[in-house]
Amino acid sequence: MLLSVIGILLPVALLLALGAVLRHIRFFDEAFASKLLRLVFYTALPCMLANSISKAGSLGGVGAATAVLCGTAVAVCVLAALLARPLGIKRSSIPSFCQTAFRSNSAYVGVPVLTLATAGTALEEETMRVAMLTLAAYSVLCNVGAVLLLAGCESQANNGAGGQQTLKRRIIHIANEIATNPLIFGSVTGLILLAMRRGYGITLPTPITKTMSLLGAMATPGALLALGASLTAERLKASLRPASIAVVFKLIICPLLGVAAAAAFNLPPAHRLAVLVYLACPCSTSSYIMDKAMGGDADLSGAAVVLSTALCTASIAAVLFGTAMP
Repeated sequence: MLLSVIGILLPVALLLALGAVLRHIRFFDEAFASKLLRLVFYTALPCMLANSISKAGSLGGVGAATAVLCGTAVAVCVLAALLARPLGIKRSSIPSFCQTAFRSNSAYVGVPVLTLATAGTALEEETMRVAMLTLAAYSVLCNVGAVLLLAGCESQANNGAGGQQTLKRRIIHIANEIATNPLIFGSVTGLILLAMRRGYGITLPTPITKTMSLLGAMATPGALLALGASLTAERLKASLRPASIAVVFKLIICPLLGVAAAAAFNLPPAHRLAVLVYLACPCSTSSYIMDKAMGGDADLSGAAVVLSTALCTASIAAVLFGTAMP
């Protein structure tokens, strides 16, 4: 099982390294990497989220698992916000630090890990059903939460630069960011397509779903190549300390709180496994993409993605071996 987890994570690391090599040999520059990230942010990731969520199974019986997953993420975010300044995180970097601490690379690491871990076992069908349904709610929560964090930061910056902003204008600004965020749009679209399919048997035409699938498949390699090209050694070194603290929250505090919450809710084995694997996953590449798009501390979140990807084998393995498997 450990080798299987490494086999899932190794391509992620290799794509990051390839992006760095391509930047080093000047195959493409940072301007191209930024445009690639915009393409991923506005097309590939929304299609991936909508396509993945729309394929979930029956809708019932996942309330407790969803509450544990989303509740743990909120708790970690709040804890990170409370401890950020005492831990030496710059005030301007706190929104990026918080969203990096609780957002998991669930779709690209969590789902493949769960697929391998449960293949051919009695838990397979129920685990994957729970995994896809909780991913839907978790994606909406993470993306709305990230927009609230980063849009609030933007509003504060605007206050300092251009005068006092009214509360009404700030609320309108944040609401507009949520309404127009492509990742939130993709998650909500996926939920609507799921409800249409499960409730009324209505599905999109095959050419559209295939197009969405092809675009979604571009999200992971595109984001990782751009991230690898954007993060120089100097930027990694400058962001190493805050990124390392964020990784501690993501890979240690997050799954530990999840274990306690899962025990409190007495989750069944399949539900517990899906939730804890998600919580033990590395930092989401979406954190870096959203920081880039919304003016957050992309160096911090990018460094955290790299570090957590390199170190998450231990946290995922601990969950797999610590969770009762048939």
